[in-house]
Amino acid sequence: MLALRQIEQLGHVAGGSLAHPTDATSASHAVAVSMAEGPAARLRLVDALANEPALGQHYLLPTVRGDLLVNLGRHAETQAELVRAASLTRNDRERELLLVRARVAAAAAIS
Repeated sequence: MLALRQIEQLGHVAGGSLAHPTDATSASHAVAVSMAEGPAARLRLVDALANEPALGQHYLLPTVRGDLLVNLGRHAETQAELVRAASLTRNDRERELLLVRARVAAAAAIS
């Protein structure tokens, strides 16, 4: 909880607030919430970031969602997010890694 309070304070110092945070503060806040409250809480924060124009079509957002969903045991959803992330990245190596992770999630979903 200390890290979460520190991130909240940082947001205020940086000129943002949790009501109007900067992108960096939002991301850091999501990480701190996850550490303090677990992946379900972080997933709610990441889902809220999906509406941000700068992040909505970036491959890292579905990648993070996939990481959180796998931690929650939601493997079919993990697979879908990682396939989506692979379709959004321009980096061939990153795309292949994401597709491998998606196949692993698919195998876990049917196990």
